[in-house]
Amino acid sequence: MVIGFVGGFVRHDNMVHSGVQLAQHLRRDYPSDICVEVFENRRRERAHQEILRLLDTNRDGRLSVEEKHSARIILYGMSWGGAETVMLAQELEKDGIPVLLTVQVDSISKIRQNDAVIPSNVAEAINFQEAEQGNVATTGDFVLTGQEVNSVISALEEHNIQVTGLHNHMLSEQPRLFFMHFWGVGTPANVSAGIKAALSKIAVK
Repeated sequence: MVIGFVGGFVRHDNMVHSGVQLAQHLRRDYPSDICVEVFENRRRERAHQEILRLLDTNRDGRLSVEEKHSARIILYGMSWGGAETVMLAQELEKDGIPVLLTVQVDSISKIRQNDAVIPSNVAEAINFQEAEQGNVATTGDFVLTGQEVNSVISALEEHNIQVTGLHNHMLSEQPRLFFMHFWGVGTPANVSAGIKAALSKIAVK
């Protein structure tokens, strides 16, 4: 499922805004494969409850371990919605629910929010910020197996996105996992192409 948050005081169904347009494109292109919902940024709790409802496949009012682990969730948001994306991921972490990907665009946090720390239940996280001369800056983290590392590095570097860190957090996990940090500035087309190329090298299970 894909859950989006719009920024500012934008309505969830205002087709003028790119976050709503993205949801419409996904519904059109993948009509039977994914559930896509968009929420106003002040409706995080409603989005949270909708995720729990959709994951409760046997409709018994509680989530089993299997239902939690079967979750395939992507969260995205713009402006205030970007911060709400991280806040919702943190709530899902408390629920024991994994998140495949979070995407923040020009994220702005509200009072008493901290959108700088991505919770550990998020497999991949990408942040975009507007830069000078029509460019965008991107930064984020990938969690990779050893077999994926070199191909992801190559995909990023081919699009002038730098790998700024590569390390382990654990000692004896199987398979071995590597945490890769990246940073890049460029045209929206080149940066998005680089991220897309890198994601294509990662096996999502």
